[in-house]
Amino acid sequence: MTTHIPSNLVLVNARTSPDLVAYLPCPIKVPFEQAIHEYLFSQGSPEYSLQIEGNANKNEADYEALIGAKSADELPSLLITPGVNQLFGSQFLTHVLDSGQYADAASYSKDTARPEDALRDPLGYATVLAANVTLMVVDHSQLGTRPKPKRWEDLLAPDFAGAVLMRGNGKTYCETTLLAWHQMFGQAGLTQIGRSVREGCHPAQMAKVAGTGQAGGAAVYVMPYFFARNIRYQDKISLIWPDEGVIASPVTLLAKRAIAPGLRQFAEWLAGPTMARLFSRAGLPTPHPEVDSGLPAGTRYLWPGWERARSTDLSSELSSAEAAFASGHRWPVCSPGHFSRS
Repeated sequence: MTTHIPSNLVLVNARTSPDLVAYLPCPIKVPFEQAIHEYLFSQGSPEYSLQIEGNANKNEADYEALIGAKSADELPSLLITPGVNQLFGSQFLTHVLDSGQYADAASYSKDTARPEDALRDPLGYATVLAANVTLMVVDHSQLGTRPKPKRWEDLLAPDFAGAVLMRGNGKTYCETTLLAWHQMFGQAGLTQIGRSVREGCHPAQMAKVAGTGQAGGAAVYVMPYFFARNIRYQDKISLIWPDEGVIASPVTLLAKRAIAPGLRQFAEWLAGPTMARLFSRAGLPTPHPEVDSGLPAGTRYLWPGWERARSTDLSSELSSAEAAFASGHRWPVCSPGHFSRS
């Protein structure tokens, strides 16, 4: 049990139906736990059972069981999950999320002037807490005579064949990224990008090698902003904010409507300014209007969006995208590596 969680908060297996199950982008797991500790202490330390996980593969079976649920009854009162995954598939949306058993935990009003507000569920069922954004990092020593890419589309060029690393584990690659590319470039374009991607790695591995000039490096890394801004050799790289926009993997809270008042208050706190600032400090922009995104002005966000998710079966589209992408390369894997979903 982590020292960041008080003794009365038991980390349990997902199958025992804890009050909160949270799968989080790796960088925010520890500060997230600490913030919850402080909040619950301020509330008199109610005895909630929590399962809080970084987004590694060690609990893949539990995660897949959760997002494969056929009804809200199979899920905990509060569920936090990253990325565009099966939760955005037509089956889950129809039978679980849009069943009327969930309610947005965010109490703030919409701010249509902020691009982050487009992340919010227009039907008011799910709560997007933040977005893990992916951009390009160019390694000057590895770029050679290639022109520095400015757009995602530039990665389709034959010059970039085998010159790109992105998040992956040898079997799967970031779902939201593949869907964004598929939406922009279609099957043929995604196959071309597949040719460009040499390997799939954990972002921490990419951050460690970027700018070093090592033989295992790449000309371009497709990686989350949090890791990109923490690359040691910033003078030897360039962070590229693609003209089309950064790829946004939403961190989504599902809060059941019929839960105890204390849990409802907890959910509202999770969607409030304290957690919004925590996400923003980690480089994950939030739709909360009181918290600045921390990203360059005018940043655009690329993701399928709620309207597309409810009008298209994203699960089927993801399968098509993965097949097209896989046909372009041989799916090797960095070693050691752990896939992060968002």
